[in-house]
Amino acid sequence: MLLDPAKDELFIENPTYSGALAFLQPFGIKMTPVATDEFGIKPESFRAALDKSTVTKRRVLYTIPVAQNPSGSTLSNDRREEIYNIAVEHDMIIMEDDPYFYVHPHRDSVKSFLSLDTDGRVLRFDSLSKLISSGIR
Repeated sequence: MLLDPAKDELFIENPTYSGALAFLQPFGIKMTPVATDEFGIKPESFRAALDKSTVTKRRVLYTIPVAQNPSGSTLSNDRREEIYNIAVEHDMIIMEDDPYFYVHPHRDSVKSFLSLDTDGRVLRFDSLSKLISSGIR
């Protein structure tokens, strides 16, 4: 498993996809919400949550950056870059769950976290949430 419930921390958008929460909660992983607005994760809230964290081991960010469920927000490219840089500073893994990227009307101008990745810290899933939710129904 990617995360050890006794040592690791998962940062999640607030709100986030309820299917992902239903899948992850039974594992007992520490989940820390990160504030969002109509443009997605607020980088200053992400940094503040990391600064408050007492976990010193692996940290992971789970995000749905395009048409986020349930808010519908899409992260701007500027915010993606800022969030990626914060992840680099804190040696984090980013789980990019992006089932709506290929149906986004402006996908040619939207950068994925994977396209920004220079050191192998992004795990991109084009439909992880769809696999999880189907499996728990």
